[in-house]
Amino acid sequence: METEFRRYICRDCGGVAHPASGCSYTATYIVCGPCIREVWRQMEITTNSKGRRKGRPGFYAHVNVISPPMSV
Repeated sequence: METEFRRYICRDCGGVAHPASGCSYTATYIVCGPCIREVWRQMEITTNSKGRRKGRPGFYAHVNVISPPMSV
């Protein structure tokens, strides 16, 4: 029985990649773990900063302000 090894290259940084430890967007576009973690970190920073630009208050600062909070 012969085992064939596949070689995956990260499409972002050119380093070694594997679908199990990174992200496989398509069959030919595979990103390594460190690159995808950096993308997730940037996405988290971007989404957490929405609504707080230019001095505007955050969305969740105004939830349940009009009426008393509801206990579920």
